[in-house]
Amino acid sequence: MIKKIFYFHTRERNTLLLLLTSTILYSLSSPILHSFWNKDINTLEVISLKYTTIGLHITDCHQANLLQKEDLIHFGMNTDLAERWIHYRQRVGGFFKPEDFQNVWGLNDRKYEILAAHLQFDENPYFETQRSVRAVRIPSNKNNTTQPIATVSSKNIQAQRKKESEDLMPFCINTANAEQFQKIRGIGPVLSDRIIKYRERLGGFYSIEQLKEVFGIEDELIDNNSAYFKIEDKSIYQLDWQEDEFRNLLAHPYLDYDQVVCIMQQKRAGAESASDLEKCFDELEWEKIIWYL
Repeated sequence: MIKKIFYFHTRERNTLLLLLTSTILYSLSSPILHSFWNKDINTLEVISLKYTTIGLHITDCHQANLLQKEDLIHFGMNTDLAERWIHYRQRVGGFFKPEDFQNVWGLNDRKYEILAAHLQFDENPYFETQRSVRAVRIPSNKNNTTQPIATVSSKNIQAQRKKESEDLMPFCINTANAEQFQKIRGIGPVLSDRIIKYRERLGGFYSIEQLKEVFGIEDELIDNNSAYFKIEDKSIYQLDWQEDEFRNLLAHPYLDYDQVVCIMQQKRAGAESASDLEKCFDELEWEKIIWYL
């Protein structure tokens, strides 16, 4: 009877044997696997910690506009991020405050906070001269010794730039090209391009204050150079609101979706003059948009 109960066919005995063998092997190898797994996890934690704290090796203050790629890599940036930093700084014409490099792709908040605490913005080679004296040397004799052929100090260059600023004549911001805008200290290729594109979207400037609406331009920059800006006349491109399609009106910087909808409704209601559209705007909005209607 007992023999019948515990009797197994050949296939059942093989399966049971395989299961028993697997159980024994697992029991013997479990401590080894556990140790290896913990070691692997610890390695990942170390790697994660390494890259989390990367960029924290800054002890002194540095000039943000004088840092080279090698300096950034030494701080802990990877090569790609360091190259993007240098390229972005060159494209925007230098950094004037920490927020200027906050948009560098790949720079997380932690790295930004640490860099912002250790960087200074007193020197900008794009708009200021180095304080050191520079000399250019060439071979002067058969012994290949060198002699200075020109020495230019920062004081001389600053005096020259001051004279250039004094010689800068006011120009009309509605007809100026990029080169004219770039004569203003603080406006580089990027900002001059933005000014012209914004002017085209508006249809022209009716006030110098509108330059402050251009992304990236500080109010102080316009205020300090307002003597060089002028508007010779108030003739600007006006919207053909009676004929333009919805999307064309919506492309104007001073019009939002609800306002364009209201304009369309007034057109259907028989509006004939710009004054019929005043109800679509509040007082401040109307003072700005009326120049373009």
